Amino acid sequence: MDASKTADPIPSLPEFSTEVAETNEWENWEETALLHMTSQTLERVTLQAHELISLIKEFYANFHPLFPILPSLPDFIKAYDANTLLLWTIIAITSKESPEYSHLCVTLIDPVRSLAGDLYHTQSRNFETIQALLLLCIWPFPFQQTVHDPSPMYCSLATQLSYQLGLHRPNLHMHWEYGATAPNARVDLQRRKAWVGCFVVNHIISTRLGTPSAVQPGRAILSEIAGSSTSELPAPLLHYAHIAYIGVKALEALGDDASSATGETKYPIPLVTTFDQKLTTMRESLSSKW
Repeated sequence: MDASKTADPIPSLPEFSTEVAETNEWENWEETALLHMTSQTLERVTLQAHELISLIKEFYANFHPLFPILPSLPDFIKAYDANTLLLWTIIAITSKESPEYSHLCVTLIDPVRSLAGDLYHTQSRNFETIQALLLLCIWPFPFQQTVHDPSPMYCSLATQLSYQLGLHRPNLHMHWEYGATAPNARVDLQRRKAWVGCFVVNHIISTRLGTPSAVQPGRAILSEIAGSSTSELPAPLLHYAHIAYIGVKALEALGDDASSATGETKYPIPLVTTFDQKLTTMRESLSSKW
């Protein structure tokens, strides 16, 4: 089957209150979805519909719970081919740990990297591109030296796209290019998850490199942290946000001291002790939810 042909829209899937419920009910729809999915090709790799659904389900079972920035499995399947980079990022990440598809990973690394670095592709400014870039930062492809790790570039691009799409202002329904947009609870939740994901990934990379984070905990992040008990965000994302918030404050205190000529604080040990205590307290308060 020609991968360039557009598949018929997958019939509407039922809406459920939680991602777990949606995943449990998915088996009832898999056969129908397979009938409407088409084969997909990226350079030398072609996957049939049953292979695509197998890899996507494997990603949602093994990877998505660890960094849940994507929509539920049924929602993703409905638009599985909407963004080429996101689809093949999921396939490449999954194939690394898949007994059945591990041979695909090496073949897909360079094509996926090319997609991620193509700033002039028609889909390069899409919301799904942000999701794909963040996933590539969390599960990077192998690299020999830190200087060759593209994660900081992917993170920077994802962050800039997020700012342009207004993800840092979740209650302002505006698009930087297209103007006002209509409120949509499901879309708003995805945008919030992506922005928290940007905050978390920026902190991970800044900690690794010893550089300032490109995303500061502004109103959007602070409101998610403050409203953790009633938040709709997945628990892992909220926990990561708590850790990243303390980490950002620690990096600021230790490496951006306005009273110091170099920016480095003169007396770091008391600060390290203080922030260590904060992390310990947070770990104890969240331990029952991990």
